[in-house]
Amino acid sequence: MTTVKYTFFLFLVGTSIFLSCTNNHEPLEPKVEVLESDQEFLVFGDSVFYDGVERFARSDETFYVADKSARIFRLNKNIQLLGVIENIGRGPGEFTFVSDISFSRDSLYVFSRSQAKIVVFDNKDQFIREIPIEKFGGARHMEVGQNGLIYLSTPFSDKPITIFNSNGEKIKSFGEQTADPEDFNVYRNERILALHNDKLIAASPSDPLIWVYDLEGKLLYKLNIDHPKLENRIAEIKDSYEKPSPQGGYMLVILFEDITIHNDNLYVSTVTRTENEPAPKYTLVLSYKINDNGELIYTNEYELYRQNRNKRLSGVKIGLVQENKFLLYDLIDKTIHLFEDQEI
Repeated sequence: MTTVKYTFFLFLVGTSIFLSCTNNHEPLEPKVEVLESDQEFLVFGDSVFYDGVERFARSDETFYVADKSARIFRLNKNIQLLGVIENIGRGPGEFTFVSDISFSRDSLYVFSRSQAKIVVFDNKDQFIREIPIEKFGGARHMEVGQNGLIYLSTPFSDKPITIFNSNGEKIKSFGEQTADPEDFNVYRNERILALHNDKLIAASPSDPLIWVYDLEGKLLYKLNIDHPKLENRIAEIKDSYEKPSPQGGYMLVILFEDITIHNDNLYVSTVTRTENEPAPKYTLVLSYKINDNGELIYTNEYELYRQNRNKRLSGVKIGLVQENKFLLYDLIDKTIHLFEDQEI
């Protein structure tokens, strides 16, 4: 067994953020704090994350980490390992790849795009049933609501989000496309999804846009992010819209890596680096208050540093363990880091 060392350091920058959105408002002044700590909180074997973390999901008492090698780890709030779901295969209750996971209605839903199905487990990791789902090219992100409806990102479809009932039957597709489905940059239509009470929030990985819908797909609010620290990255992304990759096809230039919701707040992890400039040593996370009408109000921004500031977090997946704690996965080093602050 190899002890995996996780570190956490959070630096919250108090700068103003300029947002262009459907409803204009003055940005709030964030509080400035600096915290640093170091702890060992989880012991795994040498081969735990074969291919890296695919997704986080959580219930009130349990935290799930999906491995790209088709395994799901169940952890408690203290980040202690409780169990592993490792049903690799093609039979009932089995999957060969985890595209996304969602916890809802006291059950864990595991989406396997290549097998066109969702596998459902109870909160004791016992297989309950399978939900066959229409096969969509490029489908990746999934959310399951307390109403039993399944929301799936479908970038190659005529609309970027599709709703299914609890038996996997298609109800409707909706949402604004940001690219022609026949164009080389069709993956701009991918959506990162998150549910909050009676609202579905969707972020485009490669456009500075976030949409808020009701659970039937009606648009409530659209946010166009124009942040000074993202200005050069956004310009680079817009330039990529116009030309295919030199290797052929389209190389998706990422702006938003992940989103998560805690209480009434939305957290968005971003990419600030650009091709022709030195990469900053932090990962920028923006937070927004979710109003009852769906409006997103900027509250804070977080610069997340590693303990070793010569290395930055890369390819971040973000989750919230409990009050005041971020959990982030670093794609390059295949390590998980904890960040803590009273403002979270």
